[in-house]
Amino acid sequence: MRCEVHPESDAIGQCSRCSRALCPECAVRHMSALHCKSCLSLATEQPAAPAAAASQIAPPPATAPVAGASYYQPPAPSAPATPQPRGRPATWPFAVGSVGALGGGISFMLSAPFGGFGFFGSIYGGYSSYVGYGYYVLPVILAVVMASLQTMYAIGLYGFYRNYGSPTSLAGAIALVAGAWISAAVFVIIGLSPTCIDECIGPAPPSYYSYAFLSAAYSVPIGIGVIIAGLGVHNAARFHPDIKAMRNVGVFLTTGGLILAVVCLAFVGWAMAGVAEIVSLMLFRTALVPSGSTVVAASSMSSVTSPPSSSPSSK
Repeated sequence: MRCEVHPESDAIGQCSRCSRALCPECAVRHMSALHCKSCLSLATEQPAAPAAAASQIAPPPATAPVAGASYYQPPAPSAPATPQPRGRPATWPFAVGSVGALGGGISFMLSAPFGGFGFFGSIYGGYSSYVGYGYYVLPVILAVVMASLQTMYAIGLYGFYRNYGSPTSLAGAIALVAGAWISAAVFVIIGLSPTCIDECIGPAPPSYYSYAFLSAAYSVPIGIGVIIAGLGVHNAARFHPDIKAMRNVGVFLTTGGLILAVVCLAFVGWAMAGVAEIVSLMLFRTALVPSGSTVVAASSMSSVTSPPSSSPSSK
């Protein structure tokens, strides 16, 4: 038997597909069978056909929506709102507010163990044996320090109004300043009066009514100021890059101020307000300050400058 392609050569077998006689030059062994070169290409391409077809199959129906089923899609992260400055943007209110946040928060934390008397409760015990002028000096100094620290914190709230245009923050700043100085005045005028000294720290046990009156007179004004300040922080959160953290600070301030205002569990109110003010330190440091068409972090912006104006050239 001769090869069909090379008649001068003897065939060594037949193609397993087309049965052509094949010589050694034409025969190719594949998968334990002889093939001619034409059929070999078909034999090698056939297994690849199912893979190619599989790539065109639609994705499994597991990803397709099912009728009647509900799917959770996480909300997209909120971007800060567009600020509307009420004046030339500046970083100094946030810098002053940072100092007030740290100092004011520490003073509030120190107030917690003394309940309604707050930061100045220790004076009653520490100076109860003193008489005359020396008794009044330190309480007055501490009252001024406390009110001054809260005023500095309020300046930070004013920064939210000046740089972002948040009117609630301005109201919170005003209320916090008023509440802090009223509480300080109440402590100095009423708390250090001879009648109150005799009632609260005299030889006889302190009167419950005297303690309650002084506690309420001192805690209620600062509590109301902290409530409105917390609302101002919460309202300005939409302009801050960390919206969630700033809203939590606002909630803590408002809750702590409410507890102080009702003079119930006052130590909890002092602690909550103190934690919130200390955390506010980082919020003031990371607050964004408008600068032309962009905003930059207060901690990285030393000053706000206006773009240079080009002077007309003389001919």
